[in-house]
Amino acid sequence: MIKNFIVLLSANTIGQAIPFFIYPLLTRLYSPDDFGLLALYMSIFTVLSIFSNGRYEYAIILPASGDDAKSLLLLTQIINISTSLLFLGFFISMPLHIAALIGNIAIARHLWILPFSLLFFSLNSALMQYATRDKQFTSISYSEVSRSAVTSAFKLLLGFTLLNEAGLILGTLAGHICGALVILFTLFKLTGRLKLNLQWGKIKKIAVQYYAFPTFYLVNALTNVISGTLPVFVLTRWFSLTAAGLYSLGMGLVFTPVSLFSNSLSRILTKEITDKYNLQQPLTGALKKMLGFLLVSGTLPFMLVILFSPHIFRILFGNEWTEAGYYLQYLSPWLFMLYLTSPFNFIPNLLSKQRKAMIIDLVYLLLRVVSLAIGIYFNNIYLALLLYSFTGFLILGYSLVWYFFLVRKHDIVMRHVEQIL
Repeated sequence: MIKNFIVLLSANTIGQAIPFFIYPLLTRLYSPDDFGLLALYMSIFTVLSIFSNGRYEYAIILPASGDDAKSLLLLTQIINISTSLLFLGFFISMPLHIAALIGNIAIARHLWILPFSLLFFSLNSALMQYATRDKQFTSISYSEVSRSAVTSAFKLLLGFTLLNEAGLILGTLAGHICGALVILFTLFKLTGRLKLNLQWGKIKKIAVQYYAFPTFYLVNALTNVISGTLPVFVLTRWFSLTAAGLYSLGMGLVFTPVSLFSNSLSRILTKEITDKYNLQQPLTGALKKMLGFLLVSGTLPFMLVILFSPHIFRILFGNEWTEAGYYLQYLSPWLFMLYLTSPFNFIPNLLSKQRKAMIIDLVYLLLRVVSLAIGIYFNNIYLALLLYSFTGFLILGYSLVWYFFLVRKHDIVMRHVEQIL
């Protein structure tokens, strides 16, 4: 487990170091408005990506049979291609109407790019789950590093042209394409086992077997993503595109490393816990050890962010970006709890508790809408971000306690079964 985690963490560290070191250049090539438009593009992208694979990619790791896993992989790409074509027709036919609905006309000329981003991102996501199942963590690391490097290089090079915000968006697309192609190539090269047979009867059977993923889990994920992207939509429509850009820079520098670090842990932990679950072994010990590691590794960095982020932003990115540091101070409590909770998000899926997880996320979304609405009512962006962060801290804290309750209950039941046998 430790070796695999180090492989993924090293890749993610390199992947994050690349954009971190070019951010001081990007903030001088692009304006806060440019970053705001990228944030709006990525928010739309993130919401739509929930539908691209039907959430079946998260089932790939679960079957004991390798053929079932390959059928799930094929199923995800049938859905991916279909939804990408649907979105392409939708965005080409009515870009101005969609942009007006969102509240920013400038995004209209970039909407046609979204389906291509979705296509390659979703392919990459499904292949990463397959690689995790097959313990091909080297493939994942190659994909992460190459995606980050290509994204950063394109953003930087296009920043010297007259493309403005289009440079940021096209750089993101280039990264998605590269990440998908690299993991596809390395899986073929390292394993030589990615041979897929299109059997419609098998695919239909497997789709029905894992129906919970496009039903409960999709709704769960959609509410979670809408909850996470709400600030960008709210800041763009009711405050300013500049505010959205400042918010996105702060979040990009902290949320993305937190997310990638947590995802590295989650991939390893998911495999370990799933194996223990299939072997009917206790789960609580491994989860406690992981939580202890997260607490020790995360407390000091987040304290530094809370205390010094405005000064850091002013020094690294210039005076016009100082405000992003203040935004980050308000958001840090939520981000810290997100750091602690994210690696355990697979627990409800493993223990078939998707329904309650969906209810929790619906409550989470409702509370965040109320939080941001209060900020809009008082025309106070700081109040909006503070309440948004506070509700996130509370709900994620409750979720973390619930995850451990589920695992502890599972272990107790397993002990009783062993005693009976």
